[in-house]
Amino acid sequence: MSFIGRFFGRRPSVERADTVWMSQSAAMAGIEKQLRDRIALDRLVIVMAHFPDQMVELEEMLQRSSVSYRTVHEWLDGPTIDRQFDHMDSATVLLARSDAIADGEQEAAQDRDTDRSISIFFREHHPLASMDRRVERFAASMRFATRLEFHASLDDDLMRVFSGEWIRGILEGIGMKEDEAIESKMVARRIRGAQQKVKESYELARKTGQGGSEWQSTDRRAPD
Repeated sequence: MSFIGRFFGRRPSVERADTVWMSQSAAMAGIEKQLRDRIALDRLVIVMAHFPDQMVELEEMLQRSSVSYRTVHEWLDGPTIDRQFDHMDSATVLLARSDAIADGEQEAAQDRDTDRSISIFFREHHPLASMDRRVERFAASMRFATRLEFHASLDDDLMRVFSGEWIRGILEGIGMKEDEAIESKMVARRIRGAQQKVKESYELARKTGQGGSEWQSTDRRAPD
């Protein structure tokens, strides 16, 4: 680490944005617009889903947008993504599932290609923070400057069960419209708090057979 780095720390290799929309349709439209903007800037793009139904929705969005993309089915790590983009011709978008991310620790890239940048889009947070951190490690393993964006909705299961109405009341109170989004540290803290509640609920259910009732309607998102 450099002399300056010893005092101020390394500059984060991944820029993260937590964006919250009023509805799921608004969140999907937001991703579509951001996707087009990134492609226009010649940025590489990965669109990722935590769950099968999200994968279908995102693929439908890409097809509707007439965006050239490639679906990735192999295990994902930084070098794999590098190879995928190196062999692309006109396609600049990859579509993948987050459970394809290689298990274990992934080393953060040391030598970065500062002439190219990559954006990773998620339509929804995973209910467990550990899965979002896994995505962050994956993003840090790539050799490009990386921006990781989560586009959540107040209608998402995680938000609806634990924080949605509280946040919705605040956003409606400040006059936020359906097609507008907010990025704030306060909302990000609420999301992490909701993820912690999910973890605690499942741990209680596993130990005692009780708890988790508030999450029963979202069993597609249950941890293994």
